[in-house]
Amino acid sequence: MITLLIDAHGVGYRAHHSTGSLDSGIAFGFLTTVLQLGGRYHTNSFVFCWDSPGSLRKKLFPEYKASRVVKTPEEKAERELIYTQFNSLHAYILPALGFMNQLQQDGFEADDLIAQTLIDNPDRQFLMVSSDHDLFQLLQYKNCKGQYLLSSGKLMTASSFMAEYRVPAREWVSVKSIAGCDGDGVPGVPGVGEKTAIKYLMDELPDGKKKEAIHNHWARIHSNFKLVRLPFPGVKLIASIRKDSFDEKSVQETFSDLGFSSFVAGEQRERWARFCRGEFVRGGV
Repeated sequence: MITLLIDAHGVGYRAHHSTGSLDSGIAFGFLTTVLQLGGRYHTNSFVFCWDSPGSLRKKLFPEYKASRVVKTPEEKAERELIYTQFNSLHAYILPALGFMNQLQQDGFEADDLIAQTLIDNPDRQFLMVSSDHDLFQLLQYKNCKGQYLLSSGKLMTASSFMAEYRVPAREWVSVKSIAGCDGDGVPGVPGVGEKTAIKYLMDELPDGKKKEAIHNHWARIHSNFKLVRLPFPGVKLIASIRKDSFDEKSVQETFSDLGFSSFVAGEQRERWARFCRGEFVRGGV
C-alpha cells in the first residue's frame, strides 16, 4: 500500500479557496480531499507535513517569501482565521480521527520534511501531494512514485517529468537555481526562465546575452542552490512511519462534534467507513 506525503498547508489553502471563511470550512475541505485521495490511490496511509512558522532560509536570504507578508489588518485577520483552522486540524482533528503521522520542525518547510521522509524510509513507497513544483527534484528517489498536483489533477512521475522538461529530476534544482522562483521571492538570472535554463544545462543555448548573463551570475546561482535544494540542511531524522489507527465509531463522533453532517450520513458515511476499514473503490479526485 502506498503512503501519501501531504503538503498540509497546500491542501489547507486549497480548501480555504473553496470554502472561504466558513467556520471549520477549511477542515471540511481538507478532509474531503483526504477521502478523495484515499479512494483514488487505494490507501489510508497518510503523512501530513506542516510548515514551521519561522524559516531558516530567511537567515540565508532575508527577502525569501517577502511577498507573502501580510500588510493590512484585513489580511492579518484572514491569515489568523486560516491558521486557527490549520492548528485545529494539526492539534485536534487529525489525531482524533486516528491519523498518527504529522511532521513539523522549527525553521523548516513541509517540502523539507517530505524530502527527509523519502530519504529516511527507502523501503516504503510514497506519492507526494502538492502543487509546489520545487518538489519535482524529489522524483529522483526510487521510492517516490510521483507527485499528484492538486492544482491540475495531474500525476507527475519521473518519466513524465523527463518527457515534459527534457532533463532528469535530479537536475531540477539546478534549473530553479538559474531561473529562480517567483513564488518564493528567489531571484533568478535576469531574463532567464526555466526553458532557457534547461537549454543551458543541455548545452543547447547559443552564445549570446543570456548565456553570458548566466556566466556572470554564478554567485547568485550558488546562493539560490542552497535555498531551493531539498531538504534544507539541518532537518532532523524522520522516525519510522507509524500505522494509522482508525475506529469507525470515534471517527463518526468526531465528525458529529465538528458539525460535518454530510460525513455522518448516506454515501459519505459509508465511504469513510470503507476508508477506516481499508476497503477502497476507484474514483475521487
